[in-house]
Formats: sequence, C-alpha cells, structure tokens
Amino acid sequence: MAKTILDVLKGEIYSDDGLVKTLLIGKKIESRIKQNFAYVAIKELRDGRDVDALKISGLERSVTLFQELKSQGIL
Repeated sequence: MAKTILDVLKGEIYSDDGLVKTLLIGKKIESRIKQNFAYVAIKELRDGRDVDALKISGLERSVTLFQELKSQGIL
C-alpha cells in the first residue's frame, strides 16, 4: 500500500519519494463504508504534535468524503 501511494504522488507532490520523511498508513474496516475506498491526505508536519492530530481526524474526514460522494452518485 505504501509503495503505491508514494509512486502515484511522485512527480505531482515531490520529485523523489526519498524526500518523504514520515509516512503514516493505516487500514481500518469501517461499517459506514460498504465498499473499497481509499483516502489519502497530505500534510507537511511541523512537529510531533501534528502526527497525533492527523491520526485522530483522518478517519472521520474519509468517512465524510465517502458519504458525500455516495450521496452525489459519484460512488
């Protein structure tokens, strides 16, 4: 999963994936999402506190985005 994400973003977000110093990846099965769905968020981390904030907010953002796209008939 990590390699795919890094490869897709190369050339768009950064020139070389060697520039990525921190990569947080999690997989969670969520009952509110009944199909495969990937959510990628990119954030420049300024200090260690940002990591915890990103972990907490990431799941809820992905569920909200999924539900919006589903209601619009995109998914």
